[in-house]
Amino acid sequence: MGYIDILKTELALPAYDGTTDQQATDILNDEAIGDTLPVDTMRAAELFELIDTAEYTATTSDQKATIGVILGLSGDLDITPTSKVRETMMGIFLQGSATRTAIGNAVSQAVSRGVFLGIGIVKVGWVQEARR
Repeated sequence: MGYIDILKTELALPAYDGTTDQQATDILNDEAIGDTLPVDTMRAAELFELIDTAEYTATTSDQKATIGVILGLSGDLDITPTSKVRETMMGIFLQGSATRTAIGNAVSQAVSRGVFLGIGIVKVGWVQEARR
């Protein structure tokens, strides 16, 4: 299905009733009212930034060593729900902790509706064509 066909289907939804072409385009490109996509990987440096300093300080020597091993891995770290990295990090930090919350929040990314639909940033001309 091409991007115009995808837009025709999307623009038939009640959310777009009464909108101008520009308003519909703005809605489709707005991350704040879009959707989320899963994030499957992150760099060790990104994971490091999610760790709360006080919570890290409170971990045991063995836990610190494990965190050090994870942060020392090269390439992209698998952070899918069943990955060893994610399970280990979530096991080290307590439920409700800032670190665990930050990791949980990092596994999804806000995207616009256009990106979620697989067509990227929508141009007003595309909306005009889809509405013809």
